Amino acid sequence: MSQTIHCQSSTPLHCGDDLPVNCYRAEQVRELDRVTIEEHGIAGFTLMRRAARAAFDVLIACWPAAEQGNMPLTIVCGTGNNAGDGYVMASIARQYGLAVQVVQVGDAEKLKGSALLARQRAQQDGVAIMPFIEHIIIEDGLLIDALLGTGLSHAVRDLQIDAINWMNDQCLPVLSVDVPSGLCSDTGQVLGAVVCADVTVTFIGVKQGLLTGLGPNVVGDVYYADLAVPADVLTKSTPSSQRLLLSHGLSRLTERAPCAHKGHSGHVVVVGGDVGMAGAAVMAAEAAARCGAGLVSCATRPQHVAAIVARCPEVMAHGVVSGQEVEPLLEHPTVLVVGPGLGQRAWGEQLLQQVYKRQQPMVLD
Repeated sequence: MSQTIHCQSSTPLHCGDDLPVNCYRAEQVRELDRVTIEEHGIAGFTLMRRAARAAFDVLIACWPAAEQGNMPLTIVCGTGNNAGDGYVMASIARQYGLAVQVVQVGDAEKLKGSALLARQRAQQDGVAIMPFIEHIIIEDGLLIDALLGTGLSHAVRDLQIDAINWMNDQCLPVLSVDVPSGLCSDTGQVLGAVVCADVTVTFIGVKQGLLTGLGPNVVGDVYYADLAVPADVLTKSTPSSQRLLLSHGLSRLTERAPCAHKGHSGHVVVVGGDVGMAGAAVMAAEAAARCGAGLVSCATRPQHVAAIVARCPEVMAHGVVSGQEVEPLLEHPTVLVVGPGLGQRAWGEQLLQQVYKRQQPMVLD
């Protein structure tokens, strides 16, 4: 899916293949926040309002009934900056005349800075705020998860777990602000409990944990807003990772000359397929052939050679019983693919040691 939403937020919101390629760790995004605030003079509360506006616009785009007043909004706020985004969203909803309430998890006295200001303004706007208790039942509407932000680095605590489980038990659509509460934004690890979101709206930099580990299981559709930070801000930090897109890969494939033959299109050697795991090696070899490799070899257990040739006769299958036997096969390939079905026995270790001596480009599984 690729989608751009043009709405009242400062910049367009992007989703699917339209997301930025670069991804960042939470610490890096906090540094980008600092640069934006201290070096470009954009107030933290201004960024918070932009984030809330962007999240609200995604909400309306994904659930149009909310704008019509047919989906009451329940915003679950914690005690950090993520809660501030939620409180600003509550104020925006009130300005639209929508039914909205905030459920406060934890001591609101812990709110400070922009988050505290956001709560105070929500109170001035007449937003109903209630403390979290487990037996609250929300019969309909939409939940907005502004409980925990990207700073979470430890397992969620008792009250937070209760709130996360409560949100999941409501069986209502959920929009998470920046990251689903309980998900590590760096690794995609679930830190004790996690909100299962239908939509996540993230800001300034795409957090790599949204796309890795268990993240894809719980983030739903991911939307991104850069909050109109100056373009040079993102140059202040090297991305921790990048997304690989099929469209980008295909664009790098060049047309072949009419007189091209297999020797012009590279040689891939797949190393793997220990006892009982030949399938992994042959599927990798077959995939390399289908992607256009001119020559494909497979170094595997001798007893697998016949099966590989029967399934994929274009693959040159070689039976090897030791690292010494695989060495000659590694002298001339363009690319090495190492690991499919390699196993953890001495056989696989010997092959791996030989591969690590080579200087060719390699893909490690």
